[in-house]
Amino acid sequence: MATVQPESIAPLAGMLMTSRAFNYSAAMLAFSVGAPLFYYLLFRTRLVPRWMSMWGLVTAICPCLVSTVGSFFGYHFPIWFYLPYIPFEFVTGLWIVVFGIPVPEANK
Repeated sequence: MATVQPESIAPLAGMLMTSRAFNYSAAMLAFSVGAPLFYYLLFRTRLVPRWMSMWGLVTAICPCLVSTVGSFFGYHFPIWFYLPYIPFEFVTGLWIVVFGIPVPEANK
């Protein structure tokens, strides 16, 4: 039975960890572009209150996009930088569960 030495898998492990960091940054970049578009659509359609969609729009653009672009240049932001966005996800989810999505009069 062949055994694998830790020294022989170190390059593969390093490559996988590097690709993991890059894939995370690429996914966050896609989110940072798509989320403000989605929150703008929520603002236009009034599916949630306008203050809530503006909250998402501002907190998605500022921390998420800035930190994602910064991460490509080697800057890392602390977790408190994302704190205004985190409650938005919970509040919007609870709002939709409790109050639902308004149905237009024509479709009733």
